[in-house]
Amino acid sequence: LKCDEAKLLQLADKHVSAMNLFSFTMGQGGEVLPAHADVSVFTVISHDTSPGAAGSASLQMLTPDGLWEEVHGAPGCFLVNLGQIMQRWSNGRLRATVHRVVPPDGEEGAKRQSITFFQLLNYDASVSVLPECCGGSLGEAKYEPQTVADWTANRLSGFYQPPEKRDINKCWFNYNA
Repeated sequence: LKCDEAKLLQLADKHVSAMNLFSFTMGQGGEVLPAHADVSVFTVISHDTSPGAAGSASLQMLTPDGLWEEVHGAPGCFLVNLGQIMQRWSNGRLRATVHRVVPPDGEEGAKRQSITFFQLLNYDASVSVLPECCGGSLGEAKYEPQTVADWTANRLSGFYQPPEKRDINKCWFNYNA
């Protein structure tokens, strides 16, 4: 992004990041997690690849061609997804990773477990397009200036409406539509 690293680090010196543990049991289908892009700067995912574990089974990402592909985890490796904040900062030059978790296939009773870290910013930090990523030949800013607090409230507000009244454009999983 050709921007000042120290400036970005200051936006996360009192961050509100989160780490979650997820566990799915094979054979217990149903929609697990619909297509979405994370409301973060980036997300780091670790998969259990021990014998008898499901690894990254059921995690899929949307390719630029519009196809869903399974994501394969490897022992000792992490998966890093770009989040919506990185997309905003870069004025869309870097795209948030659209992914989903589908009903797992595999040996009945096997577990799919992961540890997921969502890198967030200070609550009062800006999620505006970085000056280095707009203007001149880079074009105008595509996103309005906002703080993390205002932007997050806007992105998640759609979930607090009944499904029949929900504005899909205010739900985080529709960010790249």
